[in-house]
Amino acid sequence: VFSTGEVIDSLTLKGKVTDALNYETDDFISVMLYEVDEEYTDSIIYKEAPRYVLNTLDSLTTFTMENLKEGTYRIVALKEENSDLRFDPKRDKIGFVSEEIVVPTDQQYEIRMYQQEADSEIKKITQQAASRLYVTYTGNVDNLQVKPLDASIIENSRITKLEKKDTLQYWYRPTLKEDSVLMIAQLDDKEPKEFNVRLKEMEKDSLTIKKETTFSLRNPASISASTPFEFIDNELIDLTRKDSTAVAFETVLDSLNNKAIFNFEREEDQLYKMTLFPGAITDFYGSKNTDTLNYSYGTKKTNALGNISVKLNGGNSFPIIIQVTKKDLSVIAEQSVKANNTYDFFYLDPGEYYLRIIYDTNANGKYDAGNFLENIQPEVVQYYPEIVKLQANWDRNYTFNL
Repeated sequence: VFSTGEVIDSLTLKGKVTDALNYETDDFISVMLYEVDEEYTDSIIYKEAPRYVLNTLDSLTTFTMENLKEGTYRIVALKEENSDLRFDPKRDKIGFVSEEIVVPTDQQYEIRMYQQEADSEIKKITQQAASRLYVTYTGNVDNLQVKPLDASIIENSRITKLEKKDTLQYWYRPTLKEDSVLMIAQLDDKEPKEFNVRLKEMEKDSLTIKKETTFSLRNPASISASTPFEFIDNELIDLTRKDSTAVAFETVLDSLNNKAIFNFEREEDQLYKMTLFPGAITDFYGSKNTDTLNYSYGTKKTNALGNISVKLNGGNSFPIIIQVTKKDLSVIAEQSVKANNTYDFFYLDPGEYYLRIIYDTNANGKYDAGNFLENIQPEVVQYYPEIVKLQANWDRNYTFNL
């Protein structure tokens, strides 16, 4: 540990650093102490170096800070890109202890690292096609409203999300002839924000359909489109098994992700053929598919797959999200549950998995990170202590002691 001041003292502080969400903890984390005096404010972590700092280097998750002065401190940890000992929410992970710490102390503190979600904000709105705008944002925009200042200039609009990008697509009709349009964006109860969007003559979006590749015994068949789905005519769609017998199905539109989902009873070792005849798909602009589209969807034998059963034991804080993840932490399957019970995850591909639970404190169905300035800790995540090794035709049973 080194001090950024002039005086060296003899007290110590012990603790450990963990990752709030991930299975493994990062290395080279800076553990920092800020002295709480008359000049201290929480915003100091953005602007000034700490009084004391220690780096965990490449192997340690526990730490002992030595040569400390008696006093009151806030303890903060950063995983930085540029090592300037200032918190950059866009790049750095952060962790902190909620309460002030009085040194000397025998208590050992745990710091849970997380990537802080950016503040909700609309950054810009730009034209991308004749009747389509990009809305670039940060943070959570679940309750976003976007519209022209003069709402009468459009008949209808639709918002879809670009996958893996902080961008929404705003579709509207009819095409505007003006050279600019004043758009209003509002998040929750925040003050509306105005954007003057320049418009120029651009090509219109055309309808193309793409088969999604996530189909399995666990996941339904689905298609996506280059323009928003407006209507699916099931009368113009045939779904058959490999022996040509018809399969009953229902269609659900996921408008935000712009997917059409086909729900039907899926059988093992089966091949399904879907035929969409001309006119089966109508998009937001009234365009229809003019060609016959043929898609095949296949399932594996159940004895080529494995099942995991998870028993929750001793839980008293619900709801809880149970997740099965790959080793890269991508989520394969999840359930949100409200009681101690046994929960099954069927038809998983053989491989190695992590089991984890998220204590969904605010009951919004997802993991939420913390916020330093609001003194909010990240939701608690607990991993099963062993890696799940699943083989074909295996049933694995696990008890999660909460």
